[in-house]
Amino acid sequence: MYYIDASAILKLIKREKESDALYKSLPDAIISSQIIRVEVMRTVVGSSDDLILEAQKRLRQISYLEVNEEVIRNASIFGTNISSRTLDSIHLASALFLGRAIDGIITYDKTMIADAKLLGIPVLSPA
Repeated sequence: MYYIDASAILKLIKREKESDALYKSLPDAIISSQIIRVEVMRTVVGSSDDLILEAQKRLRQISYLEVNEEVIRNASIFGTNISSRTLDSIHLASALFLGRAIDGIITYDKTMIADAKLLGIPVLSPA
C-alpha cells in the first residue's frame, strides 16, 4: 500500500505528462489523509462537470487516515530542515504515522519528495 498526495491524485484526474506512467504503476491499495479531499475538490472547483465527477470517483478509491492528534503534533514540530508547507507537512506526518503499513509515498511535489527522503520515506514518482 502506498500513501498518495494531491499532486499525484490530480494526475489521475486531469491528464498530464506523467499520468500514463502513474496509471501503469499505481498500486492496488492507496491511502491518504482526509485533507486530500479538500485539496483535490478545491483544485477542481469551477472546472467542467466531467472533471469534478472524475475527482469524486478517484477520491472514492482511496482509503483515508483521520487527522489525529499525533499527526498534528508531529507535523507541527518538524525541524527547519523540512521545507514543506502546512498541508504537505500533514501528509508527511500521516505517512510517518502509518510507518511500515505503507511502502512509501506517491508524490510529484519537489519539496515533498526532498522532505520525504530526509524523513526516510520511500518516494514513488512515475514519469
